[in-house]
Amino acid sequence: MGMRVDRRGWRKTAIINTALVAALTLTLAILVGVITSNSGSLTRNLFFYQGPCDTSTKINVALHLVINIIAMGVVASSNFFIQVLNAPSRGELDVAHRKKKMLDIGVHSAKNMWHISRFKLVSILVFGLSSLPIHLLFNSVVFQSDFLGGKWQMTFAAEPFVNGSAYTLPGAYLAPSGFFPDYGVAWREYLPRAYTSSGTHVSISDYTNASSPIVASITRAAKSSSSWVRLDPRTCRRQYIACEPRRTYGDVVVIINTGNESHKRGWIREQLVNSSTFDQISAGFWEDLGLLPPADEVNPLWFSAVCKTTQNPMEPAGMCTTGCGSLIGAESRFTNMCPAPPGGENGPDPSGCAYSYLKNSTIFSSDGNWTIVNDEPKFYAQSTVSPSVLADTPIQRNTTLKLQHRAGFDVDGFSDWEVEYCLAEDISNRCRVGVSGVLLLVVTICAALKTMQCIVILLKLNDDPLVTPGDAIESFLLRPDPETRDMCTLSNHQLASFWGNDAEERIKGWPAPAPRKWRRPVARLFVAIMPGKWFRTYIFFISGIVVAGWFFSIAVVELAEKRSSGKGSDYR
Repeated sequence: MGMRVDRRGWRKTAIINTALVAALTLTLAILVGVITSNSGSLTRNLFFYQGPCDTSTKINVALHLVINIIAMGVVASSNFFIQVLNAPSRGELDVAHRKKKMLDIGVHSAKNMWHISRFKLVSILVFGLSSLPIHLLFNSVVFQSDFLGGKWQMTFAAEPFVNGSAYTLPGAYLAPSGFFPDYGVAWREYLPRAYTSSGTHVSISDYTNASSPIVASITRAAKSSSSWVRLDPRTCRRQYIACEPRRTYGDVVVIINTGNESHKRGWIREQLVNSSTFDQISAGFWEDLGLLPPADEVNPLWFSAVCKTTQNPMEPAGMCTTGCGSLIGAESRFTNMCPAPPGGENGPDPSGCAYSYLKNSTIFSSDGNWTIVNDEPKFYAQSTVSPSVLADTPIQRNTTLKLQHRAGFDVDGFSDWEVEYCLAEDISNRCRVGVSGVLLLVVTICAALKTMQCIVILLKLNDDPLVTPGDAIESFLLRPDPETRDMCTLSNHQLASFWGNDAEERIKGWPAPAPRKWRRPVARLFVAIMPGKWFRTYIFFISGIVVAGWFFSIAVVELAEKRSSGKGSDYR
């Protein structure tokens, strides 16, 4: 029979796939060049958008949708080439039949891998391995940087502070963040920092360094806070007492009044302390540091603290620990069941909203005013048994003030801090969308590898693969296989039983060509797939579940250990 049917229609689809993958490779290569030229190095990320988090989220989702569509197209293209390569040619099928072996047509088959050419086998491995990075890494090329801060600067001041008036560090309250000056006495370093809730410890010497982080933060607040968002006391309290990361507002300046109309301009040292006591005991410490303000000079800066919120994932939702508990009206560890409302919301607290572990000394009036009653810190006495063990009895206030170099400070007279309003830094525009240069380069290399392999296949693969059952039927009708001639009535299971015997039994048991009785098979859906394929498929699923369960158990154990050790995780 001289009739020949062209079964190379797969080439048309292959050419289209090759052109699309080549276009993708060129586009990715251009992007790699753009990132390198703009960021200076592929190891640096290129951020192409910065703005409101809502907008950045939409951009991120849209780009990932496009990336997933492209990745699916690339994987589908590789799958097409793998199916063509995995399909045996008529010559390969005849060789397998002479060895009494059956091959699969129309599906990916591991069995076929042993009967196709080495070129096809290597090409399949190239397509498969180059698809893994695209499948796993392409989604991570574009990412969103969502600012979830757990650290902020809380500055208490009079209104002139934000209007450019001169001020003196560390503030009229004469206390660094955390209330822990460097005393220089050995045993005092055992005083428990965990018991203070007035900010993260900052060395008093940092206030003498203009380039230190604490000085830089206070200076930035003094220069920039006048343009920050103004919040009423209720909204301000609810924003900064919430056990949530800082998404909308960051650093804050709290404008306060300590009970006297004149204090709205600031505070004078001679009004805050008993001058004779202070000058005799503590003035020398501040003077040696260069931080002693004139006795009659108005200081609009009251106090500034570095605040940090941490949360233990093993504790109930809403439970958090903060280093500024006494400043925001709570103990150092508290539960907040009230989420932070939007910045403009001034309504009443939602029903069922509850703050527990709050300080009784903090006043939340029904009209929305916020008054902080702060008589902190209280140091604890050193145990007589061991310098590292602390007694439970607080040191007397006068002793505490001496340790703080604030001897003679009028704690009772200046303990009520009435909040007038807050100026909060808007950080909602800090969300960014960027591209990872390294991951993009890896994806580009894989795409280029696929493109080259597609071209090689189009040039070298001259066989006619039997890709579909129709191709095989057509081939056997045009040119019958001598090994299976006149055996078209044999079922798959009958043929497998004959070919599975040894050579002698195979010859004796080989059926002669003849009509056979038709028996209606029992139709069950699961029989359509061979048991071996069921097993190979589900073994992967089960293995994945086992591995995931193993990692999950490790995570649970680590979280339990963190919980027992008291370690949390901050939002930074």
